[in-house]
Amino acid sequence: MTRKVVLDSNIYINVIRDPGQAEALDAFLERHALVTYMSAVVMQELRAGAVTDRAARAVDNGIFQAFERRGRVVGPSVFAFKE
Repeated sequence: MTRKVVLDSNIYINVIRDPGQAEALDAFLERHALVTYMSAVVMQELRAGAVTDRAARAVDNGIFQAFERRGRVVGPSVFAFKE
């Protein structure tokens, strides 16, 4: 069984705030490309923090689209939200 790796929003926020961290994230994603997924909750958190249209486009184009193209977005179940 292949494990799925889902990074928390703080990882992406660190890269947004300090672009120098992008190289480390890129290296991680390259090593784990076959198992890395994006959480729909993380997408919502990042989008909520993108307070300008430009910032929203940046997270969409720079982060979300790669996961969406590959069908690698996961979300909690209805049960998890209910609980």
